[in-house]
Amino acid sequence: MKKKIIASLAVVVAVVSAFAVCEYLRPSNVSLEHIPEKNEDIFEVGYEFDMAQNISDMNVVNDLYDYVALVNISSIDKVSNINETTGTPSMVYSKGKAQVLSVLKGNMDNTITFERTGGKMPWTEWIKGVDDPEKLINLAKESGTDHSNTIVDARASGDIELETGKTYLVFMHKSDEGIYHIGAYQYGTRELQNQDPTTITPQGIQSLKVKDNVTGEWVSIKDIVNFDVKQ
Repeated sequence: MKKKIIASLAVVVAVVSAFAVCEYLRPSNVSLEHIPEKNEDIFEVGYEFDMAQNISDMNVVNDLYDYVALVNISSIDKVSNINETTGTPSMVYSKGKAQVLSVLKGNMDNTITFERTGGKMPWTEWIKGVDDPEKLINLAKESGTDHSNTIVDARASGDIELETGKTYLVFMHKSDEGIYHIGAYQYGTRELQNQDPTTITPQGIQSLKVKDNVTGEWVSIKDIVNFDVKQ
């Protein structure tokens, strides 16, 4: 069984830092009325945003991000809701390593460290980075809920889960620390249909297909990436 709460955030995002701004905002307006029932093992947290840009428009996304690449997720090393720099609560984010299979925009190393909003983490760790954790803990105790095995699945509304071993088309910014921030949620991370890395050749890239996360259909990568603009 699953329960879901929504963290509504009104976000005005600057064009040059859309993901960086969103990533470390503190979740607010979390409903404390929808506590998981006894024995539930998944606790869903959804983030809602008011974006300054229409990220469902791929022309906008192509302009917004400095790096576009096909990457294979080597590992997800950390999922947290605590900002590494400030030690303050943040939205849940995932951090890991990826192998760069093809660079479509920008200049990148063969292996990168990435971060992305969303991920799964134990309730016992997640509760440390939320507003008013005592209230949530007390409500759980009152309902007799044991959260020792509960997993929090947090992500932006409509977003997808990033999976180790899979290859994706991703749109990214790079931080001053050299970390690549995968942005645009479900519009900026698209699974590659053919996961065979031998199909990713300079001559064959434009014939590849990626998933439309809204419709679930496979679409031409040419519908998503602006190959006409000099990269």
